[in-house]
Amino acid sequence: MKGKYIFSPTNNSRVIFRGDWGYTVVDNLNQLPLSMRYFAGGIGSVRGYPYSSIGPGKYLQVGSAEFQHKIIGDWHGAVFYDVGNASNEFNSNFKRGDGLGLIYQSFIGPIKLYVGRGLSNPGKPLTVEFSIGPDF
Repeated sequence: MKGKYIFSPTNNSRVIFRGDWGYTVVDNLNQLPLSMRYFAGGIGSVRGYPYSSIGPGKYLQVGSAEFQHKIIGDWHGAVFYDVGNASNEFNSNFKRGDGLGLIYQSFIGPIKLYVGRGLSNPGKPLTVEFSIGPDF
C-alpha cells in the first residue's frame, strides 16, 4: 500500500506526507524471488541511503515528511525527514534520513535534486539523488 497526502499551509509552500507499507506471506524468504522481496532506500523511499540498500525483507515500512517552499519563480527549496525499513521483522530497527532539496517545476514535471544523510549510519558520505518528471 502506498499513500501520499499534500497540503498547502500558505500560497508559497506545501507539506507532503508519504507512506509505504507491505507484507509478504512467506515463511522462508529464500523461497521468494529476489525481484519480489522488499527493499528500501533512495529518492522514493528513505533518502540518505543508496537505492535499495536497505533490506531485503518480507515487511516494508516507510514514512516521509517534506516541506517545500517557493524560492523564486519556478524554483523551490525543500527539507525532509524519512524513516523506514525492509526486514523480516515488523517494526524493527528503522533507518532514518534527512536532508535538503532543490526542485524546479519544468514543463515536463518537477526536476528534483536532493542531498541526504543517513542518520542511522553516522560517518557515511552524503547521498545525492536526482529525478525528472512526475511521481507515478
